Amino acid sequence: MNLLYDNEEWTFDKIARVVDACTEIYDKEIGIPYYPFEIRMISSEQMIDAYVAYALPFYYPHWSFGKRFAQIERAYRTRKMNLALELVANTNPCISYFIDSNSMTAQATVFPHANLGHNAFFKNNYLFKEWTDPDLIVEYMAFAERYVTKCEARFGYAEVEETLDAIHALMPHGVFHYKRSKEMTSDEARKRARRRLEYVDQNFESVAIGSVPGAHGTSKRAGELDEPMENILYFIEKYSPSLPLWKRELMRIGYTIAQYFYPQGL
Repeated sequence: MNLLYDNEEWTFDKIARVVDACTEIYDKEIGIPYYPFEIRMISSEQMIDAYVAYALPFYYPHWSFGKRFAQIERAYRTRKMNLALELVANTNPCISYFIDSNSMTAQATVFPHANLGHNAFFKNNYLFKEWTDPDLIVEYMAFAERYVTKCEARFGYAEVEETLDAIHALMPHGVFHYKRSKEMTSDEARKRARRRLEYVDQNFESVAIGSVPGAHGTSKRAGELDEPMENILYFIEKYSPSLPLWKRELMRIGYTIAQYFYPQGL
């Protein structure tokens, strides 16, 4: 029998052999569908970055992320906590981060756990299928990063920071727990979402500085409410009589991200 590796120093060739062997066994003996996957080898410092961004390759700037990075880094350097051997993102393709200081055995153990186990769960669990869109989330977070940066340049860092502080405080209450999504991950819905992101990107000034609906429009919207609203951020974004449009978009970003992470918090 040929060994997949014969020492503890990992190389990409060894990892490729482990990937092929594990994938072949999984496909034959388990066969649960999973997303295509990417493996990213990163340093411990980059892993802390991934912690702060919740495993997503993009995230908008905010002071709380720097604070969280400093806290995790200090705990790690003083040996009060260990970093995970891997971190996996609910994306398509599924992105997993491996620490480059892992032994080859650790890498071989991590791969089937992360790239096949977590990955298959993301793809097949009903909560993830209903509430998240792994095909669009990376693109959406890149949009959120650009949008927040543009808002900081246009309206000032302090104003954007204050708004994001309020949004972050409300994000635990910025999700729909029971209302079923309306074809959230359908191809047509995804196309509409992409068109909207492109439009906001290309027309930032007109979108962000457009007029706020007046009393008549607000009354009309209020009349459409026929049941209690559990998503506070959604309620404010849709029905506030005075919130500027650029802040409404920040609210939308807040509850979109909160909804994406909702299944992982259960």
